[in-house]
Order: sequence, then structure tokens, then C-alpha cells
Amino acid sequence: MVVFFPITRICVSLVFAVAGALLGSAPVAAEGRAGTALSSRASAATEARAAIATYRAQIANALRLPLPVMRSSASLDARQQDAQSLALADARFVEGVRDKSANASLRNEIMGVYVLRDSDMVTPDLQVCKSAANRCYRVEMFLFALNDTRIAVVDVAAKRVLSVRTLVGIQPEISPTLERIALELAASSPLVVTALGRAPSLDEFIMATSKASLAKTRCERSQHLCVAPTIVEGNTALFVVVDLTALRVVGARWSKTGRSANVPSEKRVQNETIARDYCERATSVDRNGWKFNFQITSSDGVRVADVEYKGDKLYKSVKTVDWHVSYPWKEKLGYSDAVGCPVFSQAAVVAIDPPVFETLKESGVEVGFSLVQDFRSEQWPRPCNYFYRQRFDFFNDGRFRPWSASYGRGCGDGATYRPVTRIEFATMSGVASQNAGAWNEWKTEDWKRSRELTSNNEEAKLRFANAAGSTILMRANDGAPGAKTDGRTCASCHDKPIQPRADSARTLGLPQTRGDDAYVYVTIHPPGRDEGASDLPPIGTCCNDDHRQGPHRFLEPKEAIEPKANVPLVLWYVAQMVNDSRQGHEYCWADFVIENGVYVPRAYPCYSGPTLSYRPASFSRSP
Repeated sequence: MVVFFPITRICVSLVFAVAGALLGSAPVAAEGRAGTALSSRASAATEARAAIATYRAQIANALRLPLPVMRSSASLDARQQDAQSLALADARFVEGVRDKSANASLRNEIMGVYVLRDSDMVTPDLQVCKSAANRCYRVEMFLFALNDTRIAVVDVAAKRVLSVRTLVGIQPEISPTLERIALELAASSPLVVTALGRAPSLDEFIMATSKASLAKTRCERSQHLCVAPTIVEGNTALFVVVDLTALRVVGARWSKTGRSANVPSEKRVQNETIARDYCERATSVDRNGWKFNFQITSSDGVRVADVEYKGDKLYKSVKTVDWHVSYPWKEKLGYSDAVGCPVFSQAAVVAIDPPVFETLKESGVEVGFSLVQDFRSEQWPRPCNYFYRQRFDFFNDGRFRPWSASYGRGCGDGATYRPVTRIEFATMSGVASQNAGAWNEWKTEDWKRSRELTSNNEEAKLRFANAAGSTILMRANDGAPGAKTDGRTCASCHDKPIQPRADSARTLGLPQTRGDDAYVYVTIHPPGRDEGASDLPPIGTCCNDDHRQGPHRFLEPKEAIEPKANVPLVLWYVAQMVNDSRQGHEYCWADFVIENGVYVPRAYPCYSGPTLSYRPASFSRSP
């Protein structure tokens, strides 16, 4: 059973001893650079700029309508307008837009109308959408009063709504109109003017669509829709938390971003070919005994789907849902980043080049091929810019390894990166872990920490099986053999990387790594349920340091695992990697260096991900 839950793109937990802030009645005082205090100021109402005044008037007008929903203010074509109108005519979609007991209108707004992508067509009732291009649209509405997102899939050709679902406590990506409002509020806030010593321009802010949560304000207590426009100055960044439900700035804070060379940046032009060839449709691959298709999704990175090896169906879909980045400051500051398509996307970090195929080698011998896709902020590796890589390794012997890598740089050092990877099996319906040299079956959905699981003689920690007797063994990226016994994980081996032994390179195939120290979750996926198969906004929060990384919600409550029922399983894998900016010890980091008299970026990546080894029923194996 899925219980949807609140998420944030940027998570900020700041506690201020300001009585008005605790009550949500006054903005939180800004803090000085690198944590030194600025004098607090009781803020008067933000100067009403034209855009803000117009938006307030639109809210008031919508509340007076029989159907109190503010329609999208974006430029919609005729088909998008039809989709919006059809959704608003559906009783399921508009349920709860009014408080019936009080006979009062509630605030609701259409945040976007998008063409439905293949990666969203995951249930049988949506397969009709594949019959023609641009036949179906996804209409997203935010119910401000309930903090819920309502999504309708509309078949404009048949003039009907195919499905409606509510994401309880999940906030959608904000519209261009609200992005502009957030920038106007941030730029004109006395808090921001005090912190900067000047009034900023709108184009100085980055990440204006990144969601935020500020402790003990309405962003957290009342679950208001909040975002965090950010200004980077030198080695510091000013985070401004804007409450878009109350239309006000509720806090600001300076934070260190780490050392960086101040060099000009080169703005990359969005490549329309990526959107046309890899976002709007899936690409089929048939190579080295492997068959699959892949697509760059709106917010879940690259989705590899319908994976077969020598005719055997292995994985229904594999994707990295998002990246949680938690900084070690006392206020627990961080981000929850989505990665995806560069246009018409909900992603914070987007694809900047087309995907590529590379030859996969181990110990200099060709053993398969890799699919590689990069997602990068325009100004990387400047502070508060990110570079993520997805790499899918397909081995000739049936092994499969989905890597998630960070190339830095982020907003500071000492951060913990946690990529959330979802692996849905095609036929595997049973799972077991080692105990006293034998495989013990799991009776219910559950989670474990990879370093606490025992390995068999093949370094496998989990075994998935289907009714035919075929298995898939999971090996966690815990570092070189021996690391599991001396406790060296990403947290405790921070000073130097673990290198795989020469004789284990063929077995593990690890790059330079300090280990994942991963959380692993196993859930069931009954037919007809989504269970995270379609594109997800960032799940969980950035800064939890325990198993509450988002997939845990799919265990509430834990359901039975019954192998004989042939209900496929889903493996969620959340690695934990601590970055390091110290010279000579760089990890998950990037900076500018001088080469041949010019500045060039240099990255020190960290890779994470499990290795999955397929064993057909006829394969002879030992425990």
C-alpha cells in the first residue's frame, strides 16, 4: 500500500529564537555570512509590485467562481486548453476544491498541462495513449488548502479523462507565474536587502523553483508551498525561503559553499535534439544479447525499461528517482534534486548532452557495454551547481549494474549524497538474505542496511527468485573484499578511497570508491498499482540520516511477500556518499584548475550502485 507524503526540493531546518517567527506571524531573521548574526528587522508588507498585485487579484477572482480553480496562465495550445477544460469538468478531479461543510471556496491552481510521456503510461488504462502522438495530456493541480497534488490524464482525442490520482502531501513543480512571484518577493524583501546590503535584481537568483521547508514556520507546520531562490556571492550563498501560500518571505540564511576559483561561465544552449529524440519517445536497443528501451524522463533521470537478457525478461524498469543532498551544518540544510529532460521538465538538474554508449571493460578485457547519460547545471562546477551521471552497465555474462554518480560540486563540503534508485523486476517474486550460510526467505516487505547484511561466497547479499527457479543475486557496492569486516564505510573511511584488489576487479568491477553504505528496501508491485513506476517528484526529505529516505513510505504498512502469487518485487537502493574538498582527498567534488594557462573544470566523482547477476534456472550455483 502506498502512502504519499510531503517532499521538498530543498530542505532547510533552521531554528531561530524569534517569537514572531515561531508563530509564523513575522519573517524569520536573516543570519550573517557563514552563520554570523545579522540584526533582525520586523518586516513591513512587501512592496506590492505589479506582478504580485495582479496575481493576488487572480486568486481573489478564482475564489469567487463556482469552481474555484485558477486556470493555467501559461500559453497553452488548443489541445492543452481542451485537456485543462476536460479535467476541470471531471468530478473526481475537482473533488475537494470547496469546503462543503462551510460552503467556502478553497485556493486551487493548475500548475501545468503536459503531453503524457511513455514513462507515465504504466497502467493498462493508459496504453491507449500510445496509439497517437500528443493524444493524452497530464494536467496537474495544486490544492493549497490540503497540500495535495491532483493529476488527471486526459485523452483529448476521445474527449475523456482516463485517470485521476491524488498525491497526498506532495507538492507539484511550480508554474512559471509562481516562479516569477517568488523572485519578485525575494528581490524586494527587506530581509534580503539587509543581508546583501543592496536590492538584488531578479536574474541574480538561481534555483527559484527549488522547494523549501523552514522549521517552525508555516512551510513546515502548515505545509505551505515554499521555494528557495538563492544568490551565490564568492564562497557563500544566501538562501531565501519564500512562502507562496502566504505570498511572503519567511527567512534567509548565508551558508558557506567551499573554496572555488571565480572564473567566467559558459552558458550551454539547450539541445532540442535531446528532447525530440530521447525525451518524447523511447529508444530501443538490441545488443550483445540484451534488449531494452530507454527514455529521459521528466524528473526520474533515464528510465531503462523492459530489459531482457537472451530472451529472459529481467527488469520492468530501472531509474534514479532523485538525489538527496544533506549538508553537515547544524541547521540541516540541503536539497532533494530531480534530474531529467532539459525542456518541458520538472527536473532541477537536466540532461546537457545526448546519451552515449561506451565499451565496458574489466582488467582491459571487453566484457559488455554501458549506456551513459549526464545531467548538469549550466554553471557547474561553480558553487551550488550539480553534475550527476547515470551509467547502466550491461555485461555479456548477464550481470547488470546501474550506477548513480555525483561529480560535485554542490553548495559545500562534508555533504552526504543519497541517490534513490528504483529497480523493478519483471518476474522475481521472492527475496532471501543470508543467515548461517543459508538463504532465508523474507515473509514481508522490509528494509536493511547493506553493511549489516551477510554475503555468500559470491559476495551477494540478497537473492531474488521467480517461480521457474531463476535468480538474480544483488551485490552491494560496499568497497573491496574485507571492507565489510573492518567496518570501513563511506563515513569511516573518509580519508582515502577503497581500491578493489587486483584479483577482485573481474568479480566486483568497482571504480575508485569509498563504498555506498546503502539502505536497501524490497516492496511488492501488484498489477494495476503505480507504486512509483510513473515519474515521481522528489520523494522524502533531503536531510534524514536514517532509513527514512523516501522508499520507506512504500512499506507503510508492510505487505506480505508471497512468491507463489508471482507478484513482482521492487528493489530500492539508496547509497550514502560523503563528499570531501580537501586537497589530495577530493571525492564527490569538482573545482576549476589551471591547465595551459586557462581555467578548466576537474571532477573527482563518486559512484554508487549494486551489481545484479542473473542466474537462469539451469545455472549450477552454490549457497
